[in-house]
Amino acid sequence: MRPVLKIPSRRVHNNMSSEQLRYLLLEAMGAYCVYCEAPLTVDIPYAHKISVSQTPHEFQVGAYTITNQVGLNYYRFNTAWVNQQLMCAACATAKGESPNLEDALKFLQAYDQVNNSGLFNTIAGKLSNRSRLSNDDWDTLFQVALQTWVSPDYSADEVGNLLYGAQGDPTYSFITYVHDSRTQQALHDAGLLRLDLTNGVQNWMTQAQTKVWVVPNETAIDAWQSQHGNDILDMKTRVKNTIRGLNLNYSNPTDTLRFDRRVDNRTEVFTMVEQAWNRLNNLVTALAGKRGFDQDSILFTPAISQITASIRQSLRATGHWSLWARAFQRNVLDSPSGNIWPRIDKDLRRLFLFNLLIEYEVDPGQMASQIQDFAGVRFTRGSLEVRPVIPGLDIDRVPFAI
Repeated sequence: MRPVLKIPSRRVHNNMSSEQLRYLLLEAMGAYCVYCEAPLTVDIPYAHKISVSQTPHEFQVGAYTITNQVGLNYYRFNTAWVNQQLMCAACATAKGESPNLEDALKFLQAYDQVNNSGLFNTIAGKLSNRSRLSNDDWDTLFQVALQTWVSPDYSADEVGNLLYGAQGDPTYSFITYVHDSRTQQALHDAGLLRLDLTNGVQNWMTQAQTKVWVVPNETAIDAWQSQHGNDILDMKTRVKNTIRGLNLNYSNPTDTLRFDRRVDNRTEVFTMVEQAWNRLNNLVTALAGKRGFDQDSILFTPAISQITASIRQSLRATGHWSLWARAFQRNVLDSPSGNIWPRIDKDLRRLFLFNLLIEYEVDPGQMASQIQDFAGVRFTRGSLEVRPVIPGLDIDRVPFAI
């Protein structure tokens, strides 16, 4: 999942309409689903990170029977910037009302069993007795609910200050992709898919499909946990909760009118990524053979710059930034010996990736000087301008950023 830094361009207030919030989200993050990374076109829904549903719900947590709304405090979190996310319809439908109040309380109960803070008994006791929770209580539940899934976005508050407890997780490093043959039943059994088994196992669930699947990057997660230790929910569990909760691996090939095409779309983009990489690799190899090897300039020649611009355009059109980034990081930075890439200075390769996937410089004056306006007056040459490849990318959580 693409790491997102979500900062509003102006103050967000409680009376802001959904249209105004949607505009600010598009401006801050770009028109891409925060979870599956598909581009958003005509239908641009947005959803809450933590549920604020006011539907009544009764549940049991420990010794407490609680009757309350499904979600957290609607009036506090419905339009709170920290709780807004741009999501495609498929992700929003699969996510439903999770994580929610019940998830937060169960996590808080587990937290209290380890830390003996008393927070769970205080908050659950108030809820079971229909007592009023303070804003601090609700903020605690919000921060606790965040710990049940992983979040790709690092949110600012209404005036642009980054909030403690609303940091984004290293989702780019912890969530990866595999292109292989798997069945829906196997993905379900591995905790990477949520199937409705009320009518038993259907034939399509046991049919192998060669697609691109979303899975935890266990090597990266294990390395992180060895350094940071385990939380109440270990990171692998949180990653699986997110993948399963969003049903990112759902693919029913027998449903010809299927609404959820996320797996098929991701697989098609994967093919485009491979084709783009092959074009770039072939050109770099050919140039190196023709010109003699000049590692200081080969990645920044006009021919390479042209194909780089084409790849950026394809990336913007298809979305799935993480899929593109993983493939090019693997091939450009982590390429095995025996081909041309390891012979190029690694800092130059890192700079090339940065220009390709994160930010790049253009000279708008030079671009405009080639075009005359209707009056026949040429634009003047301007200074260099830095443009993001995808708006809102959180550079601090991109491991190959310079």
